[in-house]
Amino acid sequence: EKFKKCMEDYLIKSPHVQLRQHDATVKNLLEQLAQDYLEMPPEDFFTDSKREKGLEVFLIRYFHYVMFGLNLNGKDLKLVTKLYGGDWYTSHFLLPTSFILNGTRLVDEVARMYESSPGMQNFQDNVPEHGCMTRSELARLMVAIIRLAAKTGTYQL
Repeated sequence: EKFKKCMEDYLIKSPHVQLRQHDATVKNLLEQLAQDYLEMPPEDFFTDSKREKGLEVFLIRYFHYVMFGLNLNGKDLKLVTKLYGGDWYTSHFLLPTSFILNGTRLVDEVARMYESSPGMQNFQDNVPEHGCMTRSELARLMVAIIRLAAKTGTYQL
């Protein structure tokens, strides 16, 4: 419950999240999504995570911008899309496949992005109300939640 409160206080219920949901960057992301929908074949728009376009890439870019203030492009977008695109890295979090597919390096890189993001700039380590969670712990928790719940769950609807 304390970790949930930490996540809510610093990220989910942050006033910065509310502001970013309606700013010019989000408007541009939505316009790009509409353009992608009109220009891409449906099989690419809905399933191709290897490009820098389409629904999956939009969801990744939108979520990371709104939640963390990260405007993903170039190598950062490729890194995050590698972790969250498709279903492959979900296995990193599940036994016994986690022994075979070790995505620790990729998880570490994305977690470091979160730790240094604008969305976590006001984070304070070791607050008892938040279970004395550290910035690194929150970042890693968010990687797992995003991979298993937000990203995978979106495609189960």
